[in-house]
Amino acid sequence: MPKHSETRWLFDALREGKFQFAITTEILGEYEEVFGEFYTPTLAANVVDLLATARNSIWVTPHYRWNLIPDQDDNKFVDCAISC
Repeated sequence: MPKHSETRWLFDALREGKFQFAITTEILGEYEEVFGEFYTPTLAANVVDLLATARNSIWVTPHYRWNLIPDQDDNKFVDCAISC
């Protein structure tokens, strides 16, 4: 994550373990795609590896698709949150 990024503070807090976060395989896939398009595929792979192995991550396996929001592609985030 570039040091000049507006969201670098959040990335640093994540790396320092200042909060826990929930993650799913499906969410990691989207993050890799988005980071790869916005930055580089190498940076995307590094971020995904960090998220996947972070001690403050909570791995979630949603067992139900709630379909609560119109944007079907974003429902994965709702399903993850509810599964926590």
